[in-house]
Amino acid sequence: ALPICGSEATFTDAALVTGLLPERLLGGGMELDRLLAEAVIEEQVAAPLQLGTIEAASGIVALVEAKMARTIEEITIGKGADPREYILFAYGGGGPVVAAALAGELTIPTVVVPPHPGVFSAWGMQTLDIVHDFSATVVRDIAPDSGGSVSVPELEELMAVAEETLDRENVPRDKRLFVASLELRYDGQEHTLQIGLGTRTMLGAAELHDRFADAHMRAYGFTLDDAIQLVACRLRAVGLLAKPTIGGEADASPGSAPATPRG
Repeated sequence: ALPICGSEATFTDAALVTGLLPERLLGGGMELDRLLAEAVIEEQVAAPLQLGTIEAASGIVALVEAKMARTIEEITIGKGADPREYILFAYGGGGPVVAAALAGELTIPTVVVPPHPGVFSAWGMQTLDIVHDFSATVVRDIAPDSGGSVSVPELEELMAVAEETLDRENVPRDKRLFVASLELRYDGQEHTLQIGLGTRTMLGAAELHDRFADAHMRAYGFTLDDAIQLVACRLRAVGLLAKPTIGGEADASPGSAPATPRG
């Protein structure tokens, strides 16, 4: 068993006591002390609240899951997105432990747990491309009936700076990717919406208005017939790097079973 660090009751203790976590991890290489977890929850949570140990541990798990669910709601529903239309991607050391419960709480239909989720972020760092972000302030009104294409000279200037930057990074020309976007709002608004242009550097005025209106409806539930205001332009310059290959699919540990939402 690995040495225990810290003396305060944690979510890991509660997950162990309630059976969310097994007593042995890493194929048996890491042993968790269930009796010690029960003792610390009993002393610090259950006894002061006059609860049973299992009841207190279950309350800790429920509270943590509820706070996680509310956070997901803030970054989805709070921004006009329906979590039921998305996949819950569970990674990190603890993500898969609560993923099924969160999916059940938010009615998310699918949960994806990548191989080796505990080192997923570290794996991501090893597979990153070279990325530089550039931006420029632009304050310009775009009338709904202006017609033609919306020209943004500042975006072309950013493109030139991005090319020079990737030149210094020695990125080959055929390994470069540029993704542009515009920040737009209705005149008088404080907040903006970012409208992606993909690999293009301009859009027709009518298309830009339509895409902004769609995004505004999704985010705020209404649109206006007013002119929109271009506030800033952004450009992401990517230098594509070779990626390491991923090994074959790992077998499930003995005794594993598909997770199902509780409750």
